[in-house]
Amino acid sequence: MRQRPSEDQRRFLELLRDLGPQDNAQTAAVWKATKRAAQARGWVEWRSLDDSPGKSAWHLTIIGRKALNSPAQHAETRVSIAPP
Repeated sequence: MRQRPSEDQRRFLELLRDLGPQDNAQTAAVWKATKRAAQARGWVEWRSLDDSPGKSAWHLTIIGRKALNSPAQHAETRVSIAPP
């Protein structure tokens, strides 16, 4: 089973999903360790922008989108109520 993103990693992935690779200046506040951990898991990659050669940005990968949208991610936040 793949590891789920931590809360910090989840916020980083959501930020990339919402902003897209063209506005990665917003990720400056994200810890380098969080970015590296997400990159090591294949959730993000650092690559050139398609329309701006010479400029690079973080990109959310397909694996990252799956990790972000996985139904298992919410399992630990759900409250279980036992039947009476």
